[in-house]
Amino acid sequence: MDDVLPADPLIGKVVNGRYEVLARIGEGGMGWVYKARQEPIGRMVALKVLLGEFADDESIVKRFLNEARIISQLKHPNTVSLIDFGHLDGSGQLFIAMEFLGGGQLRDLIERGRLEPVSALRVARQVCQSLAEAHAKGIYHRDLKPENVLLDDVKGEQIVVRVVDFGIAKLNPAMLDPDAAPLAIQLTTPGARLGTPAYIPPEQAFGKAVDGRTDLYALGVILYEMLTGHLPFKSDSDQGLYLEHLHTPPRPIREAAPDLDADAEIEALTLQLLEKKPEDRPADADTVIRRIDQILARLAPPSSAPGPVGPVTLERARLVDEPADDTPIVMQQSGPPAWFWAVVAAGILGIVAYALLR
Repeated sequence: MDDVLPADPLIGKVVNGRYEVLARIGEGGMGWVYKARQEPIGRMVALKVLLGEFADDESIVKRFLNEARIISQLKHPNTVSLIDFGHLDGSGQLFIAMEFLGGGQLRDLIERGRLEPVSALRVARQVCQSLAEAHAKGIYHRDLKPENVLLDDVKGEQIVVRVVDFGIAKLNPAMLDPDAAPLAIQLTTPGARLGTPAYIPPEQAFGKAVDGRTDLYALGVILYEMLTGHLPFKSDSDQGLYLEHLHTPPRPIREAAPDLDADAEIEALTLQLLEKKPEDRPADADTVIRRIDQILARLAPPSSAPGPVGPVTLERARLVDEPADDTPIVMQQSGPPAWFWAVVAAGILGIVAYALLR
């Protein structure tokens, strides 16, 4: 008889009196991620729950708590937002409630095929905006990869991304807000190797000091992958990948994807992000944003032509217990009211009648 996996005890339950757990949508080494509905407002959230077996592991508990505290300090729209943190009723397991994003991961987008250069730059720019705020607060992600860049299904936008998973973020105590709640700084032993081998910067792979330029290297790997459809470094082992990051220069994009006809400035920026020494990379995320803006201004200049005049359609916000009514509200562009035109017409008729009587 085949083994049957036990049903997840959380699915279908309302936990802490307000989160109805709908489905398990992700997993990691420390816990599960669920899609849940926050009652009574009906908002969808992502519920990250620490596995009970780690409840007594002080280092993992600190890391989980630290992620919640870090997210609570980051407010940029390109960073996932914290909603709640605490212990689940009954089991006592730690949880983090975050905004739910329904668009999947950047990994999903890459696996469908490489991105157009302009789209890849726009994704990279949004990631940089998230990083710029984090770095200004002394927070370095250290595990930036396509799986930690989520897609938001914002209507009318091409691609909107949010950076997530600050579980192994490195904190610079000297740059933290002195008024903020104290953070557990020492989460890993000195020289410990954390991160994902395919995206790990050389200094992080070999236990050296990290800073904002460490995250920019990982962004360079992601940008290279978005443009070419594959990673800049490959090996059969993690140790081999670490050595590739440390010693092997990436192939130029024009060689890795000869049919792309890569833009010279995009290639130059990507390869500079992948420099082995941090001092040879762009100085900070804001510098990368400016470089991207210059390229986008040339490749995809914003249209200056005015849009057509017409009715503006807004979606209605439905109140609690209000019957469903999907009829949109149509707001016409402002203009003279009907009575104005009636007065004008009456005046014209009066003038005509006066002229005829004379």
